[in-house]
Amino acid sequence: MLLHLIRHADASPSNPLTGDKFRDLSPFGQKQIAVLAEHLYTRLNEVEVWCSGANRTMQTQQILANTITFGKLSIHEQMYLCTMQTFIRQLDTDISAKDLIIIAHNFGISDLMAYYTDDLAELQTAEYVCIEFDGFSRNELSQGTGTIIDRYRPSLEDS
Repeated sequence: MLLHLIRHADASPSNPLTGDKFRDLSPFGQKQIAVLAEHLYTRLNEVEVWCSGANRTMQTQQILANTITFGKLSIHEQMYLCTMQTFIRQLDTDISAKDLIIIAHNFGISDLMAYYTDDLAELQTAEYVCIEFDGFSRNELSQGTGTIIDRYRPSLEDS
């Protein structure tokens, strides 16, 4: 099984009238994701996607979808600024897909990577990590069972 984690791209500053959840991607963030999409173009095809319901994660997914053909898309409102435990509970209850992309927020997504791989790094905006669980099915995932096999943080110098 492969678990693909993507932290949303750079977002515009928070607007007190609309709130954090409704922040859009900044122009820089849009460029970050376009570069990431080129990196992922040959790596992802027809993979199921779980996405937070926040504007910036939805926009990240939409820009990626302009280049990559995704499988089923599920919007998970509970993934907005959630903890690692929320991701783990969802992974334990919905084991339909073999491979999965999660597009979400820090700190939950970085904590999830750390839990499965024992890598304590924090994902930066628009960063991608692919974790392989060699020989494990989705309902067998546990702490330290994954290995990072691809990690990419777009640089606008790449575009």
